[in-house]
Amino acid sequence: MRVFEPLCHQMPSRSPHVWGVQLAVGHRVYGILMGFPLGAIFFAALVRQDSVLQRWAPQIVAAAALPMAVDWALGWMGLWANTPLSRMFTGALFGVVAGYWLTRAILQALR
Repeated sequence: MRVFEPLCHQMPSRSPHVWGVQLAVGHRVYGILMGFPLGAIFFAALVRQDSVLQRWAPQIVAAAALPMAVDWALGWMGLWANTPLSRMFTGALFGVVAGYWLTRAILQALR
């Protein structure tokens, strides 16, 4: 729990539990972390389109972050009751995109 404390609020009501034990991150961060490996798989599958995707990188990252921001903002304003599923799904969407770019950056650094 202490390792992830700087990254996540760790509120029990907003964190996944496995067999009654709270995970060290909230639903949204859990979704992001679970999306990373899928992003690496997408990188391998889309390597031929990488140059096109690279040109659109800022827009792709912003588009992936937007649902997460909207889910949070609407909940904060009281216009939408975000749920564990909405937090995990929007986090996972961003995690897939972040995993793609993280994989790309790691491979470039290794070259």
